[in-house]
Amino acid sequence: AIGQARLDALVAGLPGVETVAGRVVTDAAGRTGHPRVFAGGDCRNGGREVVNAVAEGRDAAVAMHELLSSLSEVR
Repeated sequence: AIGQARLDALVAGLPGVETVAGRVVTDAAGRTGHPRVFAGGDCRNGGREVVNAVAEGRDAAVAMHELLSSLSEVR
């Protein structure tokens, strides 16, 4: 639901997270410029169809799982 408003002020305190036209900039997997911040849905795509938001959320969840799995392997 945070994607329903401009996010510039919200992400200003997150180093490496950028916005363009009120949208969070990510790679295809939903990763931002901050290694532990991910985004998907309206805050990333500006409010396209729900199916796009769901797919982006899934992609970000997969990327988060990969990150967390790699961190647990280091321990």
